[in-house]
Amino acid sequence: DCEGWAKAGSASGHFTFMPDPGFAPEMRSLGYDGLTDEDVFTFAVFEIGPSLVKEFAGLGYERLGKDDLVAMQIHGATPEFVRAMAALGYERLSSDDLVAMRIHGATPEFVRELDALGYRRVDADDLVAMRIHGVSPAFIRDLAAAGYRDVAIDQLVAMRIHGVTVQFIQELRDRGITNLTVDELVDRRIHGR
Repeated sequence: DCEGWAKAGSASGHFTFMPDPGFAPEMRSLGYDGLTDEDVFTFAVFEIGPSLVKEFAGLGYERLGKDDLVAMQIHGATPEFVRAMAALGYERLSSDDLVAMRIHGATPEFVRELDALGYRRVDADDLVAMRIHGVSPAFIRDLAAAGYRDVAIDQLVAMRIHGVTVQFIQELRDRGITNLTVDELVDRRIHGR
């Protein structure tokens, strides 16, 4: 219920939230008892309703907590995202994993690029770590071109954390330092050698 004023390109007003009287009973029938007025308002703002709850339940996410539903909606862990990840073999991820993947950009496209590079079925936590630390498909391709193929994910992350770049590898080679392992490269960056 809104009341407001508008004049010369400016507006002001007030509203009173008036939920659909059938909303709370329908949500209750889906297992969401005791929704407060604030819960109902939050659900309305983030477009969380019975159809979304049923869609998630159909994907195996029955009885998601209120906070989980809100976090998933805020960060785009939608049923479409869940289906896309499931099609890539990521079924039954936790709601926390789904939200973290969305926050950090571990998208289906990112997973497909990793698959094409030989990194199949990467653990959800590793996908997030790769995104947080900048382990991109381009970085992996550049390393392969420099002779570092099939590098373990934890090593890729360590390389990015400590600044081991292809340029750094080339600088070492220019100084006659060749054939270093990934661990030796990381050690040189850590110790400034």
